[in-house]
Amino acid sequence: MNSIDNIFMTPQPLISVIMPIYNSEKTLDAAVRSVLRQTFANFELIMVEDGSSDRSWNLVQKFAAEDSRIRIYKNETNLGLMKTLNRAIEFSTTSLLARLDSDDEMLPTRLEKQKTFLDQHSEVAVLGTWYSFMGRTPADDLLFRLPVGDAIQQQLLIENPICHSSVMFRKEAFHAVGGYRSEFRNAEDYDLWLRFSKLHKLENIPESLIRVRLSLGGNSIAHRRQMQAFRELALKSYRYPEKNLNDLK
Repeated sequence: MNSIDNIFMTPQPLISVIMPIYNSEKTLDAAVRSVLRQTFANFELIMVEDGSSDRSWNLVQKFAAEDSRIRIYKNETNLGLMKTLNRAIEFSTTSLLARLDSDDEMLPTRLEKQKTFLDQHSEVAVLGTWYSFMGRTPADDLLFRLPVGDAIQQQLLIENPICHSSVMFRKEAFHAVGGYRSEFRNAEDYDLWLRFSKLHKLENIPESLIRVRLSLGGNSIAHRRQMQAFRELALKSYRYPEKNLNDLK
């Protein structure tokens, strides 16, 4: 088969699904399968493995061998979430980026509905959705509603109104605001939405299009305090952009 045949058989992807991987062997199969079941099939799935100590990398390689839309990369050392996300986005080839954590699952129409919305609303740069906490079965899931329209900007100044794992955003706008900043551990998404909001509109689709796995490890008092501290720092940076981050701490 020559290169011309390959061009016609493998269309250029229109969406890049960004999935960082770290010690995800127990949940990775369900997460990846949920992407491969999408009704919108013209995507690339970019998976960057960040130095896991389990079998995650072996699984990632197996998935890539099964589907040519999956592109895999491995960090030489553990870089952490923000640097891994930025690296994955640099590998992407499309103008639309969709996030999914390696322990969450997309509903089958997620990519299709988000792309359709963004195609029809050029003023929106960040598009999230409602989500559901996973129960024992999908019928037991707990729906979590998020604000829509003007209420998003109002809540943004108080707390995070966008589910990170549900978002699709425009890559050009992402680079324009500076990408993920490593200074905001556990609040990297909130910091990003605040910077997006200065230039673009944020929106949520009022429908649950992802299932989120509740992580008990993230509910410790120390973890919640750390997350709140970084959220407060992000809000200060939004209000006083001329100041150095060290001066705001």
